[in-house]
Amino acid sequence: MEASEIILLGPIVLVGLAWLHVLLCALTRIVLALGFGRPLACWLGEHRGVWSGHALGLDWDVRVVPIGAEVLWIPAGRALLGERLALVALAPMVVTLLLLACLVPAFVQIDRDESPQGPRTFVILGALVVLTFDLAHQLLSRPRRQLGVGAAFDSLHLSADGLSQLVAECARERWSAAAIATMRRADPERLSALASQPPDSTPAMAILALEYRSIADWLRGDLDGAWHSLCAAQRHVDELEDARVGGRDDPDWQAMSNRVAMNTAFIAAERGELTTADELSVDRCESEEQDAGILRTRGHIEVLLGQIDEGSAKLARAWRLTREEAVFRSFTAAHLARAALRSGDAARARLWLDRAARLWPRSPLVERLRRELDGLRGAGPSRGGTSP
Repeated sequence: MEASEIILLGPIVLVGLAWLHVLLCALTRIVLALGFGRPLACWLGEHRGVWSGHALGLDWDVRVVPIGAEVLWIPAGRALLGERLALVALAPMVVTLLLLACLVPAFVQIDRDESPQGPRTFVILGALVVLTFDLAHQLLSRPRRQLGVGAAFDSLHLSADGLSQLVAECARERWSAAAIATMRRADPERLSALASQPPDSTPAMAILALEYRSIADWLRGDLDGAWHSLCAAQRHVDELEDARVGGRDDPDWQAMSNRVAMNTAFIAAERGELTTADELSVDRCESEEQDAGILRTRGHIEVLLGQIDEGSAKLARAWRLTREEAVFRSFTAAHLARAALRSGDAARARLWLDRAARLWPRSPLVERLRRELDGLRGAGPSRGGTSP
């Protein structure tokens, strides 16, 4: 192959091979999960989301960088549970090692062959690069959602209590993943049904169920219902603090408390109660300046209060910090679109609105802002804007 062909086709071939490897690892994990239990969701790649939805009985989340494949699954029964968890966790590494074992001899044989084997050599060499990099990634990093390599071996020695906790955590992940996927489809009835059936009766799950119920109410336009659900969630948070189950020095409790407070502030803003929204959000933002959810909500409220520069700065920071699900990133993009609209930059508002629509096509915020932008089309040309 010519040097120019390698330069042009090299990145395409490497990315294609990387995605083939990700899909093969995902398929291996799904097949094993089907044999050992029930697969629920599959995450392909890392970093920013490209697409998420429901297909073939699974919730899917495809991300931009073709590295890693994670499968959320629920074990069936407790027999040899540690061994089954370890096998599913180690499946991608086993697949990678088997492929390397097959490709290395083929590459050595090509090196001995005097006949021209340009394209074949190029593909095999690219596959070796992809597999070697993926193997190093699996050894040196911990997957986001499932057991890492070290934890896979640890799972062979989990106690009965440890296995019970792991199974319970899988059930919570399944329920939360299903709720977010339902939210993405903008199906408030299904989301309400899920919220009424949390996987366990722990206080944290009760609070999260009330939050999902508030989202369902918001999706159907019932702001009063959303407000009452969040007020009930806040009472649970206060009860936890009073009972000393959690405390202000407990990171999990603090994250839950911040989330409930900021969700309540958002609904207060949606109801037009900006003073209440301001009071609920201002203290949290001062204490947690690196939390994307807090920055997003506080920035949105500041924009509504007319503090456009301050609010836009917080929203921009939230956009850079966040590594959330696509539906939550869509909120940030939609709030940035509103900030641009309030500053008179309709062109930039459209750019952010298009990004929000790609992240969550059925977002009520996107539909609302699109109507506002459509109403401004006849008001004359807008100022130019740069791409977000």
